[in-house]
Parts: sequence; C-alpha cells; structure tokens
Amino acid sequence: MDRSTHVFALDVPQSDAFAHLRKAILTGAIGARSRIRDAEVAARLGVERSDVRRALASLERLGMVVRTRTRSFRVALDGDDELEVAAECLGIECGVAIRLGVPRMLDEERALASALCLEAAAACQAAPLSIALVYEAALAAFGHLVGAAANPYLRNSYEAACAALLQSTRGEHRLLNPPAFVAARFRELAAHLAAGDARAAEHAAGRLFRVEVGETVR
Repeated sequence: MDRSTHVFALDVPQSDAFAHLRKAILTGAIGARSRIRDAEVAARLGVERSDVRRALASLERLGMVVRTRTRSFRVALDGDDELEVAAECLGIECGVAIRLGVPRMLDEERALASALCLEAAAACQAAPLSIALVYEAALAAFGHLVGAAANPYLRNSYEAACAALLQSTRGEHRLLNPPAFVAARFRELAAHLAAGDARAAEHAAGRLFRVEVGETVR
C-alpha cells in the first residue's frame, strides 16, 4: 500500500493585521464574543481596511472569529471545548478505520501501520517538541488505516473530521494529553496493529482522542 496520505493544513496568509489579531485573541486581549471593527483595527495598525478584512477571513477559517448577520466579526468562544468535541469525532472515524482496515491488511501493511504509529510516538518525545510534527505523524498513521479500510464514504467523513479538528486548534496545534501519555498510547497502538488485534488497537486509539491526564498541551 502506498505510504502517502493526506496531511491537512489550512492555507493562511500571514500579515501584520493577522498576527496582531491572532495574538490579541489568543492572549485574551480581545475577549470571546467581542466585536472586531475592521476600520478601528486598520486605523490602529496603519493598514488598509482590505488588509484587515483578509486577516479576519483567515481567522474565520481557523475558527477564531465568526461572521455575524451584519457581515461584521466577533471573537469565537474558547477553543478547548471545541477541540475536545472535534477530537472525539475524529476518534470515532479512526476507530471505524481500524475495525474495517486491520482485518483486510496484509502483513506488510500492518507492519507499515505499526511503524507509522511508532514515528508518531517518537515525534512526541523529540526535543524540542513540535506538536505540529506530532499531528503530521499521527495523520499519516491514521490516513494509512483509512486507506486500508478501502471505503470512500469513510475517507470523506475522515477528511471532514480532520479538517474540523485542525480548525478547532485555531492555528495553534494542541495535544489533549501530555506528550509522554500520547507517546505511550501510540506505542500500544503500534503493538496491537503489528499483532493484527483490531479490538485492542481500536481501544488504544480511542484513548488518544479524549482527555485523560490534565489539560491540553500547546
């Protein structure tokens, strides 16, 4: 099976207006539900209103602001709860992929799935930690499992769940649990996949998609 898979990313152009607004939202300088007036931001930064509108459109794609009925923007609610809900949905899709895909896999395909999970575990333990690389490695592993399931409807729902998860992070990759916990779960998943134990693999994967230890890690 081809190792290639979809790695989802939101194509967000960077600008002074974007950086200013993103930082203000993340630090709480602009609170949840606050209205953002493009004219005021443009005047404060000395940029064109069109630049601010483009920045707001990018922030909307990241789930950080929402467009109102009057075509203005407000800051979205805190993203941690949204992240947990999106992760739960993605976990369901990955569980189905394991249930369908593992029994259909050849030995070499299971070996590759196991190796990809071990790469994700290694990414969790790398110094310095790059959560973006953890996401990339995890999506490579689960994308391989979705491909093995050979179900186009599952592929579509998995891709939608991935996009929702990335949007819920608001451009700042986060882990639901500490890196050591995530690495341990990926190692468990790798062992179960190598053994062809779909039920145990599904259980191990499920623990990756819910909060079990402490708070989210940025």
